[in-house]
Amino acid sequence: MPSVSWSTSSPSPPVSPPSSLWCRRLTLTVKLAGAGYLLRLAWKAVQPGGRSPVANQELTFDGPLKLFLMSLLTCLLKPKVAILYISLLPQFVDPERGHVALQGLLLGLTQIAVGVAGNAFFIVIAGSVAGFFGKHPLWQRLHRYVTGTALAGFAVRIATERTSAAVALR
Repeated sequence: MPSVSWSTSSPSPPVSPPSSLWCRRLTLTVKLAGAGYLLRLAWKAVQPGGRSPVANQELTFDGPLKLFLMSLLTCLLKPKVAILYISLLPQFVDPERGHVALQGLLLGLTQIAVGVAGNAFFIVIAGSVAGFFGKHPLWQRLHRYVTGTALAGFAVRIATERTSAAVALR
């Protein structure tokens, strides 16, 4: 069995590259900017004359082409769908069972159908909640204050949380 010997001389302090401090400062800046944004959302929720995000409101009409391009851009900028298709779905494709492309297409269509059903469920629930709050202004106001308080709490927690980036800057 090989023996391991440890040096008893005092090690020199680790030297961090200049980019390490820059990364920590950037992390801290993004963290504090996120906390500030949450505080802004909290204030918008509780300010006098504020509106609930679930309140009924008039929307502008967008044409089908604009809606398609907005949804296409949203999907292209979210890598989780591409990661799903590249990493998860191929393990369910069995070359011995026939056309690999057809199996991949069937799995992709199944994922799309489940996604459409899930989104439809959330749309129906959101519409029901908005209708409820539209008929009950007291609940709508309560929702505003609970949401604003929760957002402010999250902002304070994020801003005061000790992270390795914040500790390293001291």
